[in-house]
This record gives sequence, structure tokens and C-alpha cells, in this order.
Amino acid sequence: MARDLIDTQWRIETAEGVTLTLTPAGLVPRAYAYAIDLAIRCAIFVALIIVMEVTEITEKFGAGLLLLVAFALEWFYPVVFEALRGRTPGKAALGLRVVTTDGAPIGFGASLLRNLLRVTDFFPFGYALGAIMVVATPRFQRFGDLVAGALVVHEGRVEEARSARAAGPAAPLSVPLDVDEQRAVISFAHRRELLGARADELALLTGDATQGDASARTAALVAAARWYEGRR
Repeated sequence: MARDLIDTQWRIETAEGVTLTLTPAGLVPRAYAYAIDLAIRCAIFVALIIVMEVTEITEKFGAGLLLLVAFALEWFYPVVFEALRGRTPGKAALGLRVVTTDGAPIGFGASLLRNLLRVTDFFPFGYALGAIMVVATPRFQRFGDLVAGALVVHEGRVEEARSARAAGPAAPLSVPLDVDEQRAVISFAHRRELLGARADELALLTGDATQGDASARTAALVAAARWYEGRR
């Protein structure tokens, strides 16, 4: 697995020779997804209380039932949805999915482990440790994700533009690049249309490898991508 040098995407080469591209989800969309799931769980709990009031369930039985439902909603609500569908309703609303670090669907055991370890995210208060872990780790993983080998990724976001495959000049950069750097240049060229104005901003960061203004540097990177792909 190699991390793309120009963004947060991760590429995985499977045993079948297929390359998967994953875009890990950061703190903000995950927080929104959690808020949606929390609202759904609260609505279910309130609805149960209303049903109990209407049906006049005995106090002791009702208290025990509420405790069981609260426990199930807190710990098994995400596990059931992730194991069966790969995402909770909140994650589905935000276009997120939980997968393993090799891109495979997450199973019941891994989902159970990552969700049981959510208890560590509350230290020292709130979700402080969980938020710090997501921000600090390169693939935005909290402690439970790291232990379970799981990733929360954006679903269906990656569609690479193939602009570098169009005919045009091909020439290497003025400085030697290793294999990973060449792959980063090729990825940049393929995706520059999707990057929009950020493509020129990234091209300006190439230092002595390219010359001229932003557009000239972008063109040089595209030409270099053609060269590194062997289309000369």
C-alpha cells in the first residue's frame, strides 16, 4: 500500500493485480455521521418510552427493558449495520463506508472490535482522544480502527480523469525522481482536471523540478507523466 503524495488517497494493489483507491474520511464528516446516528438512536429510545407509557408496562419491567434497549443501541446498532451493509444510516447519509485496510468489506468481528473500543475515545472527556487520533493518524483512524484494521472511507468519490493520456509532448523533469515520486506525478496528471485550481497550486510546490508560472509547471508535470508512462 502506498500513500499518494499529493492528497490523502491510498492505493492498494490486490493479489489479483487490481489497484483500489481509497479516500479516508476525516473528522468532520465522521462527526456529522455520528450525530445523525445518535439522533436516530435517541428517536428509537423515545419512541419506546412512548409505547411503554401507552401500554402501561409495569415500572420494573419497563426499566429493565429500557436498559437493554439502551445497551443494544449503544453497542450493537453500529455493529449490525456495518456488518450487514458496511455503513450505518448516518454514514450512508454522508456517503461513507467502513472497510478493512485492504479494501475488503468489514466483517462482524472487526466491526464489533472497533465499536467496543469506542470507550477509549471518551478519554479524558467527550470524544477528545478519538478526535485527536483521527486528526493525528495519516489515514484518519481512531484507536478502534487501528486495532481492528479498519478504515472509514468516502464511497464512490474516486473517478480519475485521464487527461494525461491525451496526445501531447512527453519529457522527463529536470531532476531525477524515484519510483514513488514518478507515481505521484502520474497521479497528478491523471487527476488534474478533478483538482481544478488546486492543480496549479500544487505545481508551484515542485521547486527546481519545474520552471515558469503555475500553468507552465502544470504542463511540465503532465508531459513528465507521459514520459514516465512510456508514451514518448
